[in-house]
Amino acid sequence: MAKQETVDYFHDVMQHTKNEVWLVSHSSMDHLAEKIIERCHLARTNESQHFRRNVIWKRIVRWDHFADGFPNIFIDDVKEMAGKDVMFLASFHSPAVIFEQMSVLFAIPRYVNILKTDFNNTSQ
Repeated sequence: MAKQETVDYFHDVMQHTKNEVWLVSHSSMDHLAEKIIERCHLARTNESQHFRRNVIWKRIVRWDHFADGFPNIFIDDVKEMAGKDVMFLASFHSPAVIFEQMSVLFAIPRYVNILKTDFNNTSQ
């Protein structure tokens, strides 16, 4: 992507997604994530949308495991995450699940910071 195209892309992302909040959850929390999205959608339709942000449930984390049981986690659409507010719905029902989620929680800011750095370098 050329320098100006990159700048334009990130500018468009920032302009069109100011009201979006991404909800990311561990797979064990899908039932609660669905309820949160339903409630947020209901609040937006019943009240003034001017004061409500659009909460979007993003299933961008692949919670897989290797044959030995070790987590094999992949985050899709990392570039689209730049400039977004992200909520993470976690579960603490077992140490293994906590470890998986901590891996994601540490990775998300690192990816977003790399994208910000790339953006800053291309906009100069």
